[in-house]
Formats: sequence, structure tokens, C-alpha cells
Amino acid sequence: MSGVKICEDLGIKNTVNVLDPTLLLTSNEWREVSSNKFKNEKYILVYNLNRNKKMDNYAKNLSKKTGLKVKYLSYQLHEFYRKGKMYCNPKVEDFLALIDNAEFVISDSFHATAFSLIFNKQFVIVYPDKFSTRLQSILKLLNLDNRVAKNENDLKIVNKNIDYEFVNEKLNIERQKSMEWLLNNLKKMEEDNLFPSKEKCSGCGACMNICPKHAISLVEDEYGFLYPRIDKEKCINCGLCKKVCAYQNDKLEGSPIKVYAAIRNKEDDILNKSASGGIFSSIAINFINSGGIVYGSSMEKENGKLTVKHTRVDNIDDLKKLQGSKYVKSLMGTIYDNIKKDLKNQKNVLFSGTPCQVAALKKYLPQFA
Repeated sequence: MSGVKICEDLGIKNTVNVLDPTLLLTSNEWREVSSNKFKNEKYILVYNLNRNKKMDNYAKNLSKKTGLKVKYLSYQLHEFYRKGKMYCNPKVEDFLALIDNAEFVISDSFHATAFSLIFNKQFVIVYPDKFSTRLQSILKLLNLDNRVAKNENDLKIVNKNIDYEFVNEKLNIERQKSMEWLLNNLKKMEEDNLFPSKEKCSGCGACMNICPKHAISLVEDEYGFLYPRIDKEKCINCGLCKKVCAYQNDKLEGSPIKVYAAIRNKEDDILNKSASGGIFSSIAINFINSGGIVYGSSMEKENGKLTVKHTRVDNIDDLKKLQGSKYVKSLMGTIYDNIKKDLKNQKNVLFSGTPCQVAALKKYLPQFA
């Protein structure tokens, strides 16, 4: 199986080959989606992803042999000129119906082959010049290597019907194995992700900070948001990650407990570098002058890219890093653990962050909350 080998060559162990998603559903399930067209017609369906005159010639020869007309299916507008009835860019329902009602299917497409198998159609494969490994693997799995045309005159293939009693039994076995593997691993992913859905995680990173074995990392999803991932080989199932999660353990109140208001800072220099009146800078300066530590978001350049991350400041000169609104989510890193160390060292700490970050800090350090 080429996909398995590629993964193994990349050092990914325990790779499993499962059925393509289309093959996980039965013919009855797909017919609930299919349209009711073409039911009273008899025809040969040709669907090719690659331009191949051999396929056209094979269809022509099969048409002469059987007396059946040829229908062409394509999602490429430049193929409208081909002889025979052309169905260009049909919707999914009609795509399924065209395959389901054909007497023969001729194709170089994996999915046309998959649906031919699902609907128990007699089909002939004309391999493309490249990218045929998926076709080869499914044919080998079902002992159907003999459905590949050697040339455009190789019509003896259609003289023998496919043994769909064997094929369906084999597909059902593979379908069950694939579904079991997928469901087991989806369940495992839910456990590894700590939360039932992304709406139940703010990406605060408290779980990563509290893990005694450093088994949790924050991983970007397809939209660039960070979510925790557990390394099961390091995990000792202590449960601290779930206990520290504010989303899973705290009841969210619908109204504020206290409301604070502030007026503009009198210092023009501070005011011009700040947002929301500069109140944060005034409080932060007071904390630092009293020997305290301030934590807030800073925009820094890392590897040629601007990154917003929380940082520790213990002097007035560096306070400018924290001034001004950033308007993007900041990376927390090991900030919670750093704050814990400062508090243990009898330092007063001022923390500025989003509500979810503040909630995470309180859960992480309940003894100081």
C-alpha cells in the first residue's frame, strides 16, 4: 500500500490502511443521495480524469460489441466536444445515478471505480500514466487485477462478470475493520485533546503548564489556533490537566461581579503609548516601584516574524513592551509557572490578560486566587 509505505519511510510507525470514505457507506446509503435519473436507459459510461485516446477507442469498440450507446462524464469543460452524450459538471446526485444505472463503466478514476464496486457494476480500468497506486491497491485487495485493459482491443475482460458475492463479502469485512479503527482512534483523539469540542477550550495553556511530565503541547489547528495535545507515552494519567481547566470546572456567570472605571492618564508620554486611557501603565509603574513584577502581552520578533506573547517585566524601561493593545491572542508559554515562582518568592504580581487567561491563572494558582 503506497500510502502506508510513504508514512513508514517518514518514520511514522503503526500506520494502518483503511478504506476510502466513499467505501464506508453501503449502496443503499448512497442511493438515498442519488437522483432518480437514467433508470430506464442502457449505456456505457466513460469517466476519465486524464486525456487518453485509448479509453475513447476502448469505449467505441465495446459499444460496437454490445450495441450500447456511450455516455461521457466530465468535470473539465474542454471535453465538451467528445463524441457521444456528454454530461459536464453534473451535481453529485446525478454523478451517482450515472454510475448506478450504467451497464459498463470505463474509467481511470479511483472514485468511479469505488462507486462501481458499491453499486456492483461491471467495469474496466484503463490505468493513467501516473497516480494509479490507489486504483492498484483496491483492485489487489478485491482480487480484481483482471479488470485492467491491456490495450484498446482487450474486450475479453467484459466476457466474465465480476463475482460480487466475493467482492461484497470482502468489502463488508474491510468496512467493519476500517470503521472500528476510525471510531477507536477518534475516541482516543477526544481523550488526547482533553475536551469534547473546540468550543470547550480557549487554548490558555494552563494544562500544559501544570503537567508534571511535560506531556502536553499546544498544537496549531488549520486556522492557526492553539489546542492541547497529549503525548500518551509520557502521560501518567494524574488528571491535573482536567482539574486546572476553567472551561470544564468553573460555572460561567452571566453578569459581572465588580466593575472598575478609570479616567485618562495625566502623563502625555504614557497616554500616547497606551490604550484605554493608560490606566494599566499607572498601576504597573506603582507595582514595579514597590518591588513587584508585571506580566502582560508583548509584541516581539522571532525568526523574522512578529509574535504576540506574554512576558515578565521587572523594570520601568521594559514596561513599554506591554503598553498598547495587541488585538490578537498572546502565547502564554510557561507564564503560569513563572508567576507561581515569583509568588513563592514573596513577589507581588500584576497580571494583564484576557478573561480566559485570568480564569486559567486562578485555576492554576488557587492558593493565591
